[in-house]
Amino acid sequence: AATGSNADGTITVIAAGDSLYYQLNGGMAQDTGYFEELAPDVYYVTITDKYGCDTTLTVTVTSETGYQLSAMAGDDRQCLHKLATSELKVSNLNGVKDFKATVLFNSLLLDCIGFDGQFHNDLTVTEFTGRIELEWHGAQPLALSDTVSLVHLIFETRQTGVADVNWDMSGSSYFKDENGMNIPCTPVDGNIMISDPPVVVTNGDKKVCEGALAVISGDAFLGVPPYTHEWIEPDGTTSNETSIWLFGVGPQNAGEYIVKVTDQYNCVVQDTVTLDVISPPAANFPATNPTHDTIPFEQPYLLEATPGFASYEWNTGDTTYFITVTEEGEYSVIIQTAEGCTDTTAVMMVNTWFPVNVPNAFTPNGDGLNDVFKPVVDAEQVRQFNMSIYNRWGQLFFETSDPSKGWDGKDEPAGVYNWVITYSNVVGKVFKLKGSVALVK
Repeated sequence: AATGSNADGTITVIAAGDSLYYQLNGGMAQDTGYFEELAPDVYYVTITDKYGCDTTLTVTVTSETGYQLSAMAGDDRQCLHKLATSELKVSNLNGVKDFKATVLFNSLLLDCIGFDGQFHNDLTVTEFTGRIELEWHGAQPLALSDTVSLVHLIFETRQTGVADVNWDMSGSSYFKDENGMNIPCTPVDGNIMISDPPVVVTNGDKKVCEGALAVISGDAFLGVPPYTHEWIEPDGTTSNETSIWLFGVGPQNAGEYIVKVTDQYNCVVQDTVTLDVISPPAANFPATNPTHDTIPFEQPYLLEATPGFASYEWNTGDTTYFITVTEEGEYSVIIQTAEGCTDTTAVMMVNTWFPVNVPNAFTPNGDGLNDVFKPVVDAEQVRQFNMSIYNRWGQLFFETSDPSKGWDGKDEPAGVYNWVITYSNVVGKVFKLKGSVALVK
């Protein structure tokens, strides 16, 4: 049948025999019995076999009142919690003067939150839970033979799954011509696929010691692979690797690393990894020479490293941030931060304080000034004192173990005399001093 006077009717003839060919109204022969684009009329189909035997059939293509329509609901695919759309279209609206239609959707997975793109200002769109009603009444029949977009429905996605969007052509739905006759309509249903967005799992915020290796990663799951990674580094540099490897990190590498993961259907998830670069701890010993490796001291000396770090380990065995130095030598400390960053600093302590100070001349003339050669001794720091004096020929002629007693020089001529002093300090270390003194008369 044809719709109205349109040339859209067809004839199909099925016959048995060998090498058959078919003619419509005596026209060109063809090897099939299918004829299309026929207007309403009476047609004659002649069938001839290979022997020339033929038969003719009379076929009437009738005219049906109204038009055959197709109502289509568009498909979409979206990530959960993203907006989805379904375009409602109808083909061959030519001659339609009124219509009312209902579209059903899965309200568990979808929530219709609006619409746009109405084909006509007088189209009424009414939203209900699980259904949409479209209604239009025209002053004149439509003259639209092409497929027409009636409206775009906008949905909020609620759950993952496949949500059907169906035309309900039963009940009160209809398409009518200007005579009020129903026009047949074939529904073509659509669906909206709602998928989980991808999930990105990073290896977490990091605190890394300066100079160490830092690896920042973001693994993707769920969604629809393949995935695309995009990293934005603190300085704006971008990368499409799954992981970022930073060798010998420094302060310039610290900051936020933002990763965006996109799946096959453009579902996007984002996360941030913060990298803290921990500077090595510093003892900050006093600077006394260009290389900062020597400190002169007088007993006792409080050697302090920078306080506030997690732990200290001195080569003396002490574990506080300071030690008391009584002996010269090299002292080192290993300092560790709470993050495990360590640094070792060493310093040479040089004792510049002498508990025994020896004059280089004396004048035994009885004026009460420098009449006796005697060292100035710190009795609190000196133990086991001994002083020996030798003449120019190396002969010992004066010796004492009492630091308060000196040599008066009365029995010796003027000249230069050598002396040797030995003593031990409070911890038993023995010192030996040598020098000369001028006897002036």
